[in-house]
Amino acid sequence: MAKRAILEEDDDLEPIEARKETRGRPTKYNAQLFPGQARRLATRGATQEEIVEFFGVSTSTLKVWRARYSALSDAIQAGNDRH
Repeated sequence: MAKRAILEEDDDLEPIEARKETRGRPTKYNAQLFPGQARRLATRGATQEEIVEFFGVSTSTLKVWRARYSALSDAIQAGNDRH
């Protein structure tokens, strides 16, 4: 059976771009709470290790979150600047 015929038979298939957000484990990140909490922790002098422990995530997850969510990155930086 040709590739094109297979794709035409499966009408419920979504392009990869459309499925991208539903793959993998749901994030623990809470955009409403985490930036404020991170800023308060950083203002009090919390280390990166203490921040990841507070949120219950790995150092690499915090790094991804800071790259993906500018509000979190800005909050941690602002807290560090005030410390």
